[in-house]
Amino acid sequence: MRELEQIVSQINEQEGLTTRKKAALVKFASEVNHDTMRFSLDFILACSRHISEESHRRVLFLYTRHGTEAAHKIIKAFPSVLGCSLARTRSIYEFLDSRHDAESTNKIVEILPTILGYSLARTCSIYKFLDSRHNAEATNRIVETHPAVLRCSLARTISIYNFLDSRHEQKTTNKIVETHPTVLSYSLARTNSIYNFLDRRHEQKATNKIVEMLPSVLGYSLLRTTSIYEFLYSRHEQKAANKIVKTQPSVFRCSLKRTNSIYKFLDSRHGQKAANKIVETLPAVLSYSLVRTDSIYGFLDSRHEQKATDRIVEIRPTVLGYSLKRTVSIYELLDSRHDTEVTDRIVETLPAVLGCSLAKTNLIYEFLDSRHDTEATNKIIETLPAVLSYSLARTMSIYDLLDSKGVDSNGYIEQFPFLLYFSPRLIRDNSLYQIFEVMRDIEERRPKQEISCILKKGELDISLFDRAVFGQYREAGYQM
Repeated sequence: MRELEQIVSQINEQEGLTTRKKAALVKFASEVNHDTMRFSLDFILACSRHISEESHRRVLFLYTRHGTEAAHKIIKAFPSVLGCSLARTRSIYEFLDSRHDAESTNKIVEILPTILGYSLARTCSIYKFLDSRHNAEATNRIVETHPAVLRCSLARTISIYNFLDSRHEQKTTNKIVETHPTVLSYSLARTNSIYNFLDRRHEQKATNKIVEMLPSVLGYSLLRTTSIYEFLYSRHEQKAANKIVKTQPSVFRCSLKRTNSIYKFLDSRHGQKAANKIVETLPAVLSYSLVRTDSIYGFLDSRHEQKATDRIVEIRPTVLGYSLKRTVSIYELLDSRHDTEVTDRIVETLPAVLGCSLAKTNLIYEFLDSRHDTEATNKIIETLPAVLSYSLARTMSIYDLLDSKGVDSNGYIEQFPFLLYFSPRLIRDNSLYQIFEVMRDIEERRPKQEISCILKKGELDISLFDRAVFGQYREAGYQM
C-alpha cells in the first residue's frame, strides 16, 4: 500500500524520536494498517508515547473482542490503552466477563473506555461496595445501565449513598439507585439542591416519596423542574399544585409543552375551572398521551351529546384513567340488558358505573335476576342506576332484612326500587310504614329535622339521599 509506505517513510524522517521508538511506530503502523488504513500518521505520532513494540497485539485483542470499528473508537477515545500491558487488559476483561456476559462487558468498555486504565483492584472495590448494597444481579444491571459509576471514586459513591440514606430507608435508597443509576454520577451539591427545592414546596416526607416514586426527578435540571411548578401554580392554588405533584410525580417527566397541550385540550372541553378540577382529582391525566385521552372523549361523544360527555368526565374524572377497551365493555354489558338510549341515560345518571368492574356489575345483575325476572331487574336499575355502585353484600342484606320482616321483598322492591337506596341499618331499625313516611316527606321537601323525627335513630341515616335522583323516581311513574 502506497499510503502505508508514505507513513513509514514519514515516521523515519521524524526528528526527536529514538531509533527504537521509530521502529515501534513503524511496526505498529504496518501491523494495524496492513489491509486497510485505520490509523493516520497524525494519530500515530500523537499517541507515540503510548505505542511500544507490543501495542499492535493490544489492538488485535480489541479487534477480536469488539470488532474493528468499535475497537477503533475505543482506541481513539482512550489512546493510553496502547501502552497498557496485554496481560493487564485481559485481566480487566476477565473480571468484567465474570460479572456480565461478553456482550455487556464489551458495551461497558465501549461506553467507558477509560475503565481499561483503572487498576483492577479499584474496579473490584466499586463492585464490592455495590454488592454490599444490592444483590450481584442488581449491581451488574447498575453498571451496565450506567458504566460511568466505575469512573467515580469509591469515596464519592459512598457519599451519595450516605446522603440518600439520610433521606430514605436503606432499602429505598437502593431501589432509587437501581431505578436511576445516573444519580451516582451527579455531584452531591446538585442532588442536595434538588431535595432542598422540593422541601420548600412539600414536607420532607412528601419530597422523599416523590423521589421514591420518580427517581429520575434527580436527573432533571432545577430550571426545568421550577418551570413545571410555575406552570402548575398558574393553573391551581399552590396547595393543589403541590398535591398534584405528590400524587403524580411523573408530571416532571413530561415536557412543559406536552403538559400545556393537555390543559388546552381539557380547557376546550370543560373551561379552565372544570379542567383544573379534573386534573386535581385525576393528576394521572397529565401523563396520558393526548391521543389516548382524545380517544376516550371520542367514544363517549359517540354515545352521548358532547355536553353530557363533558359532565360525565367532570363527575367521574377517573373515566379518563380507564382503558378504552374496559369502558367499551361496560357499555356493551349494559347494552345487552337495556336499549342503547337507556344505557346512555344510566351512565349519564350514574357515571360511577364506569368505575365498577365488569365482574362486579355482572354479579349485581345476576343477583337481581335471581330475585326478579329480567324485565323487572332492568326496570329496577333503570329507575335506580345507583344500585350498580353499591356493594353486592349491601344489596343482598337489604333483601334479607325485608325478608325477615315477613313481606314480599321482591314485590316491594319492584314497586319501590328506592328501598335499595336506604342503608341496611335504616331498613333494620324502622318499620316499612316509617320508611315510606320518610320517602313521602322527602318528596314533599320537608326539612331534614322533621324527617329524622320519624325514625328511631336521632341521626338522619338518609342524608345521602339525592332529591334530584328521587325526582327521577317520580318521573318513572312510581307513586307513594
